[in-house]
Amino acid sequence: MSTDARPNGDPNAANRLRRSRRAGPFVLGLVGPAGAGKSTVARALAAAGARVVDADRLGHEVTDSDAEVRAALVAEYGAAVYRADGTLDRAQVAARVFSDPAALTRLNQLVHPRILTRLRGAITAAESEGYSGALVVDAALVLDWGFERECDAVLAVLA
Repeated sequence: MSTDARPNGDPNAANRLRRSRRAGPFVLGLVGPAGAGKSTVARALAAAGARVVDADRLGHEVTDSDAEVRAALVAEYGAAVYRADGTLDRAQVAARVFSDPAALTRLNQLVHPRILTRLRGAITAAESEGYSGALVVDAALVLDWGFERECDAVLAVLA
């Protein structure tokens, strides 16, 4: 029998664990590929009383309302990248970034840190108000961002 207390004997597991447990919400990272059912699971958890923070929604807020992001996207793609209602034409951006890895990297470097700041802000706000229930972070990129270190647990949806 192994005396290694790390999960699965993984020498890096301790580096991926959330800071020591403290009062506040139980932060659950919800991950999985597109179309796997993350949103369905998030809705079920919300119906059971959890709060859900949707990283996609935060990304839309960032691209639609952050002045620095808007300016950078207009500089990169032209003014037509925003519709008349002020929202980003995501299909136009997707068509460009998914055929140009460098453009995708630039977009991610611009938007992802701001999404992470908003995710952390949601956790801090829940802590500040004394919320101690489950707070679900619905974000496919939790693991890519290293955000699992800020979660109490991570649930992968692979349907």
